[in-house]
Amino acid sequence: MISSELANVDAIALFGTSQAAPEQQKLTAGSLTATWEQGALRNICYDGVEVLRGIAFLSRDDAWGNNPAKFANLIMQEDDGHFRLAFDLVITNDTQRLNAAAKIQGNSRGRLSFTVFATAVSDFVTNRTGFTILHPLENIVGQPVDVTHTDGTQTLQRFPENISPGQPIFDIRALTHQVGPELTATILMEGAKFEMEDHRNWMDASFKTYSGSLLDPWPYTIERGENIYQTVTLTVSGFNQPTKVQPSKKTISVSLGEPAEALPDFGTALSLTDPADVLEVSELLDWAQPAYL
Repeated sequence: MISSELANVDAIALFGTSQAAPEQQKLTAGSLTATWEQGALRNICYDGVEVLRGIAFLSRDDAWGNNPAKFANLIMQEDDGHFRLAFDLVITNDTQRLNAAAKIQGNSRGRLSFTVFATAVSDFVTNRTGFTILHPLENIVGQPVDVTHTDGTQTLQRFPENISPGQPIFDIRALTHQVGPELTATILMEGAKFEMEDHRNWMDASFKTYSGSLLDPWPYTIERGENIYQTVTLTVSGFNQPTKVQPSKKTISVSLGEPAEALPDFGTALSLTDPADVLEVSELLDWAQPAYL
């Protein structure tokens, strides 16, 4: 029992949760690589350059909690220049349910597509259900991006240099931008309008493009029998020319300096509806000593 509790503490210290890390599978199609993880794609790279941090089909409940999703019936194929995946996805919220079928295809020409066809088995109340795309910061912060809007018009904008408190880009159908000196990425999003937020507001090193818009009313209801069909297509063109790193001839010394300013106070939020949950984590709260609740 003690060893199990210590393992949980170690996991929380390392990962922020006691849940086991999910299994991952690397996918390769020529210069295009990605990591498959529980129904989502992570670390999508081309020629060693991270193009997207992730693509996932996610659902939020009416309080912005994550609706649980389970995948099954996974079929995975890889050959010399392609990878293909197909799987079923079930998203639930109490008695509400969405059934979905997903397909992922990638090839060595730098093209990746992720398609989901979902049907509401019951009326499904949600703040947001659809694709979420994460963009890395490296090679992107402050850089220009060509935006295609849902009416077909195009505007030239920029990824924010400084953290943007509001959405930097609205009404998105496609984004085209450089991800390296000789690499250009186009992300086409079909089936809904999309908009972007600066994920650095929440201490995450990414920009996030998500389906729907916070300008529209929420929560909304996906009616029983209603279908959702969304596709995200990534196309990468060009060739990455890695920078030549000259070996250093000097010895690098690292030493600890004097104590700097204190880190800011941190707090946590607790549920008002489930006081029993608070009692279960009371010892952890006592150990963490949050500055406020």
